[in-house]
Amino acid sequence: MPPQNQGCFFILITCLRKIFGLTPPRPPYRPARFLSQSELAFYHSLKTALEGSLTICAKVRVADVLETLKTEGHRVQFNRICAKHFDFVLCTPQDMRPVAFVELDDSSHLLERARKSDALKDGAAEQAGIPLFRFPVRKTYHSEEIRKILIPFFPRNSRSPRRWRGSSPAPDS
Repeated sequence: MPPQNQGCFFILITCLRKIFGLTPPRPPYRPARFLSQSELAFYHSLKTALEGSLTICAKVRVADVLETLKTEGHRVQFNRICAKHFDFVLCTPQDMRPVAFVELDDSSHLLERARKSDALKDGAAEQAGIPLFRFPVRKTYHSEEIRKILIPFFPRNSRSPRRWRGSSPAPDS
């Protein structure tokens, strides 16, 4: 249909809807809550625990932070991770390199399907050499508790240029 006729068609449909009292169809999308209450509470506590030393990314697709090696079965491996996500990915702020993954586990993680998904993520993170931390879902979280769990991976000296163990040295200023 030529562009000038599309406008006429739209006007005709609008008039017919008004005449017959029809409402336009609802759009198929609406805003969703990005983080659950527990995830949001954890995010704020994690942010306080990290003291700005790392960037926190939420709900990151596993395939966006872990690559499958180009081997004979790499497509199968990619398909296993492409629809899964990490609840939080902690990245160096300079180059957004992932240094840790964080998962919140609720009671659904006791189900067989979730345990298989968890095992896949655990194995993928281990193979990539990136630690994966699991925290139980709660209504509230304490930054100090989170900090104690992350401490082996925390910057050596939070007052100096913040670097994570294993990261390349910060450029001289």
